[in-house]
Amino acid sequence: MSAQTVFYESMIEYSNTIMLNCINDSDEAVRSISKVIDFLLKDSSRISKMSSDTLNAVKNLESVMSEVEQKTTAATLRKLISALSVLVIEHRSVNDVVMPIVEALQFQDSIRQQMENLGKVMKIWIATRIEIGVNLTPDQTRDFGEKLLNVTTMFGEREIIRRYIPGLPEEQEAAEVTFF
Repeated sequence: MSAQTVFYESMIEYSNTIMLNCINDSDEAVRSISKVIDFLLKDSSRISKMSSDTLNAVKNLESVMSEVEQKTTAATLRKLISALSVLVIEHRSVNDVVMPIVEALQFQDSIRQQMENLGKVMKIWIATRIEIGVNLTPDQTRDFGEKLLNVTTMFGEREIIRRYIPGLPEEQEAAEVTFF
């Protein structure tokens, strides 16, 4: 194994460790937010005045909370955001309390996704660097950029890649969905 490969692998290991620390910090923030939500759920006088639809939304939220407390993942985080959103729809008076929590959770989910995606991008960069080197042809550069685009989930991430790798296709606007 070449010294260059060892260096790249150690840099990936370092970067992955930093990203995992960021993800763990994000998860801790979610747990802190979930404690606030738990406190709100225990406010029995407010809950007793809620409609049956709202009570069902609260029960769903409690179920999702137990999942989040066991393990915070992107999927459980999205379930939590969805359950909170339903609660807000069902009981408008909690909107002022819950919406900042939803926004904080969405921010944490965004950070988590970006950190996970950065690890994927770095692996592709290192593999390409080892396989091809630094003097990529325009076609190789475009292929490299498309590989990077394929492991990202957010528009902003893809725009950054496009800023540095010319010739990549522009983002296609999502088709509007109409429900009848």
